[in-house]
Amino acid sequence: MSFDWLKDPISEDAPCGPDLEATDDAPFVDYYFEAESRMPERYFTPGIKGPDDDFMPGVSFDPATIKHATEKKTITELLKKSRDLRLVSLLARMMVLAARLQDFADAVTAMADLLETFPDRVHPTDQSDRRSAIDELGNNAIVAIPLQHINIAGAAEVTYRKYLAATGQSEPRQGEVGLNPGTMTSELSSPGNSKAVEAAHAALNQTASALKRIKSACMRLDNPFTPTLGPTEKAIADIQRLIAESRTDLKPWSDDSPSAEAEDDEVGSHASNTSPIDEADSAKPAATAPTPAAEPLAGAIPNRAAALQALNTIEAFMATHEPSSPSLLLITQARLLVGKPLVEAIETLLPEHANKTKITLGEGTGFVLYMDRLKMLAGEAGGRAQSLESEDAGAPPEITSRVNIAPVLTSIESFFRSKEPASPIPVLLFRARTLLDKDFTSTVSDLIPPANNE
Repeated sequence: MSFDWLKDPISEDAPCGPDLEATDDAPFVDYYFEAESRMPERYFTPGIKGPDDDFMPGVSFDPATIKHATEKKTITELLKKSRDLRLVSLLARMMVLAARLQDFADAVTAMADLLETFPDRVHPTDQSDRRSAIDELGNNAIVAIPLQHINIAGAAEVTYRKYLAATGQSEPRQGEVGLNPGTMTSELSSPGNSKAVEAAHAALNQTASALKRIKSACMRLDNPFTPTLGPTEKAIADIQRLIAESRTDLKPWSDDSPSAEAEDDEVGSHASNTSPIDEADSAKPAATAPTPAAEPLAGAIPNRAAALQALNTIEAFMATHEPSSPSLLLITQARLLVGKPLVEAIETLLPEHANKTKITLGEGTGFVLYMDRLKMLAGEAGGRAQSLESEDAGAPPEITSRVNIAPVLTSIESFFRSKEPASPIPVLLFRARTLLDKDFTSTVSDLIPPANNE
């Protein structure tokens, strides 16, 4: 649903109409505060043990509980009386909770339009109330996590949340055990799902662009500020990277995309009354810090030789420039496991349980292969492996800073998940990526458990 009409003034004297909260407008007060009270505190409620030690499984928010058509109609009627960021923010959250991705994108775009068209007149004019309404678009529990649960492949029911569970990046919940990441990426590239995937990608692009416009508009206000939108920007970037793994023609949105540059020009034409000081502030790097979507997208890894070469390149860079990084240790371990059998990976990563490893051949048959036998078979199979010398690794990736590392690691992860799904390398590299930017205190907290947990 387009909200272009929101850019039209309600009247010449009061282009944004009255502040419905300040005037104690009954329809606004009755609806708005009740609707806000229905916002969930968390998207997923973990399971608990009942009074009889019965386990009550966790529960995810049900999008069907949001009557999206009714909510949209009510908010639209109120917006016709008053141009109010609180109402638009509420609408955006309602739509993403209802798993209505395009409606969510339209609501976020409407907020960008209002801030650009009526920067100092749109309600609420109180700086604290205005910032709160805008910051809600970056709410992790109500916006970012629901985005992860939205289906992006039509009837295939592919979500980023399921992908995280399938790849071991998040603990699987009930109904998420046994998911296959390869199946998900295949569904994303399936011609039958192309329209749904392209629509989801376009809506995410629209949202990312609108969020950037919102940040830029906030920095041009008389009292400029940078809204907290990071969790939502990251969720969008993560989902778009997943799409790009299967659809290389659908690139993640970035600050320097042609559409973003065109929007910047358009915003500049609307902001001709901006003072030189405001323009200088909005030009500062901190004003529009690059979002996660702006990371360079690394090229696909074609074969194991290219993966090994990329790991060697990253390892050499980090050993030279960031020898204290815990990511370096994980990248080195990943390199050492390239081409190695499963039993070696288990001995390396699960040393306390390695001797208990076994493969049973049918429940109740008694047929079993224990670790000693598995190691012998791994050695036998290894002797038949072909050399990688015949594989063309191509040119090594260019690593000149930490910014270049994460996209290359993501490409290596994608290669092993697709070509060698039993490999632990993607798990190691994902963890390496999460540690790349952490400082010493955060790193120690991650690596050393508290005394009472030892």
